[in-house]
Amino acid sequence: MIAWAISAALAAGPGEDAAALDAWLARRHRDVVSDSAWVSPTEPERAASAVGAAALIAALPACDSAEIARASALLAAAGWGVDAAPDGGGGVVLVVTEHTPHGGGMSAWRCGDAPEIVALAPHADYDLGTDDIVRHAFTDGHLRGVMWSTTRRYRALPGEQEVDPIHPGDVAHQAASLFQTWSLAALVANPRARLVQIHGFAAGTVDADAVISSGQVDHPPIPLLKPTAAVLGPEAPKIKLFGIDADVLGATTNVTSRAVDGLDSPRFVHIDLSPRARALLTDDPARATRLLLALGGTPWSF
Repeated sequence: MIAWAISAALAAGPGEDAAALDAWLARRHRDVVSDSAWVSPTEPERAASAVGAAALIAALPACDSAEIARASALLAAAGWGVDAAPDGGGGVVLVVTEHTPHGGGMSAWRCGDAPEIVALAPHADYDLGTDDIVRHAFTDGHLRGVMWSTTRRYRALPGEQEVDPIHPGDVAHQAASLFQTWSLAALVANPRARLVQIHGFAAGTVDADAVISSGQVDHPPIPLLKPTAAVLGPEAPKIKLFGIDADVLGATTNVTSRAVDGLDSPRFVHIDLSPRARALLTDDPARATRLLLALGGTPWSF
C-alpha cells in the first residue's frame, strides 16, 4: 500500500507546490492536536516506536519503497500511520501520525536528497508561531524532517496548572515522551542529521530577539551568531549566545540536549525567539527557510 502511495505521490508531484503542502500539513496538524488526549506511553510502546522510526528515517535518503513499506509496517504495529504526499518538487513527503492521538507528536519526512536538518517545535501550541516556522522551513527549504508536539504544554491533563511541578505534555522536558523517542531515532538512524529545536519567549524575558544555545554553557554556538543575525536583519537585530552574553534560555534542562551531551560532534542546537522575531518568520516562509538552513547548514565547531 505504501509503495503505491509513494508512486502516486511522485506522479502527482509537479501538480502540487510547496504552498499546497504547507497548507495541508497545517490542517493536518490542527486536526491531530484537536483530537489528542495525553496518555503516557509504556516502555514497550516507546521501544517499538523507536525501532519503526529508525527504520523509516534510515530508508529516506534512498527512498527505497520496500524499506519504507517495512518501516511502515513496524510503525503500524506500534500505533502509527504513514501517509505519502507530493512535496512540490517532484519528490515525496511521508507524514507520520498516531492511529489514536495520545500526544505522541506528528512528523513529516522527505525522501531522497535533502539537507540533513530536522526542525523541531516541541511547544507548538505554547510558543506561538514556532509550528509555522518549522513547517515553512520544511516545505519551502526541502529539509529532511520536521516534528511538532500535538499536546498542550501545560494543559495535557484535566485540571493541570502552569505552576504544577510536573507537566507530562511538555515534551522538551519529558524524556519518556514519544516526541523524544523520534528525536533520538533521527540521530541514531542518520549519522549526518542535525536537530534544530525552535522555541519562543515572552517579551521582556531577556533583552534579545534570539538566544542560541548548544544546551551546554561551556560550548556556545559561536559560528551561528553571524548567519542568524544576517537572516533576522535590522528588524530583529539583538542576537545572543547562551554561555557568552546570555545566561537564560540555554536548554540546559532540555531532554534532547541532555541526551546528546558528550557526543564527539554536536548534533543539536536550540534557538529561542522573541515575539518580534517569530512574527518576521511566520510572515515570511523564505526567511524561515533561510534561518533553518543557516542554523543547520553552517559548520558546527562548538
